[in-house]
Amino acid sequence: MRVLKPLLTSALSIGLLVTAQPALATENSTSKLGALYQPVVEHDVYRNLTAIHLAVVNGDMEEVKKLLAEGADVNALDPLMGNAPIHFAAQAHNLPMLKLLVENGAFVNLQSVRLGASPLMLAVWYRNIEGVEYLLSFLIQIPR
Repeated sequence: MRVLKPLLTSALSIGLLVTAQPALATENSTSKLGALYQPVVEHDVYRNLTAIHLAVVNGDMEEVKKLLAEGADVNALDPLMGNAPIHFAAQAHNLPMLKLLVENGAFVNLQSVRLGASPLMLAVWYRNIEGVEYLLSFLIQIPR
């Protein structure tokens, strides 16, 4: 928490923190990549995303595992902002999803193409404390 408080305070002071969350699919949908993701696909921000991006946005761990097992690119970039699935997971307050992506080869320090934001920066922006702590654990430890 010693590191997090100044990061969050700085982000708040310059107006970087927002509280918007991605749209979530309805739980009673029946078709995985059809009806399940339709509520998300209707928003312009989520058009043209890969299946793994959509599964991450919807917090569908089982679908992400299935897609990874089938060879989905864990570092695929979306065409609008150049975000990888890890960028969406960092925003979503879903630590198990973040860990799953990292364990399967997601680049922890990958910067988005359009904004240059890393997953850590997005976790701070969206006040994802657990995500920030997890992503900070990948920084080099400096001896005192």
